[in-house]
Amino acid sequence: MINVLIVEDDPMVAMLNSQYLSQIRGFSCVGKASSLDEAKSLLGSLKVDLVLLDIYMMGDNGLDLLSDVSATTSGTDVIMISAASDGASIGHALRHGAIDYLIKPFTFERFSQALERYRCGKALLSPEASLNQAQVDQWLGGSAGRPPVTMQSPSAAQELNAATHPEAAPSFMPQLYPDHEELPKGLTPATLQLVAEGVAENDGEWFSTRELADRIGISRISTRKYLEHLLMLKQLEARQQYQSSGRPLTQYRTPQKR
Repeated sequence: MINVLIVEDDPMVAMLNSQYLSQIRGFSCVGKASSLDEAKSLLGSLKVDLVLLDIYMMGDNGLDLLSDVSATTSGTDVIMISAASDGASIGHALRHGAIDYLIKPFTFERFSQALERYRCGKALLSPEASLNQAQVDQWLGGSAGRPPVTMQSPSAAQELNAATHPEAAPSFMPQLYPDHEELPKGLTPATLQLVAEGVAENDGEWFSTRELADRIGISRISTRKYLEHLLMLKQLEARQQYQSSGRPLTQYRTPQKR
């Protein structure tokens, strides 16, 4: 079993990444950290093979932890998962030891690809292994019928693939009922990830369906379905804002600590 530590300050995004991870055989989430100090503490007390690390966190920069892990933690690897898409951040991460870089929001297929590649590489590069050139090329993504792993950003094509090929993007949300193992009909993991990332960007502020739909680029009807699903999972809270005329406006936000 490969032990994974998730370092992410947004509880909803951490939950989504954990549920994604649970769909991939051979990986186990052994801890979650919402700050670099907490992550360092867990790295000191747990056996961690792989860290899924965000860059932008409240008061912290994940790249600082990446440098520490590369310098002081033997046998622990890092995959960056971040909204940072600038060349400076990506280049810094790769130069300082990150083995992969996923740009939020990403598809389950891309997430799975990163972890499967890591697992294969971990087996190939064991101390007892003796590799030939073809195996080295395969690990580096250069030959043996294996295309190089490429970073992806959200696109309509990815969402369409997830919607039309559900086997490529399995359910990852917690079960609502004992016999419920899939998302409700009409919902896809890729779009749910997109909506969740959009929600996280509000930093706990109230927002309407229209505001979120306009920002993430999907229809208001679809956005409302996903928001209501997250509300049912208690990942959101809602309120009614009464206006001078017409229907009351429903607003959402992530649950606030009391």
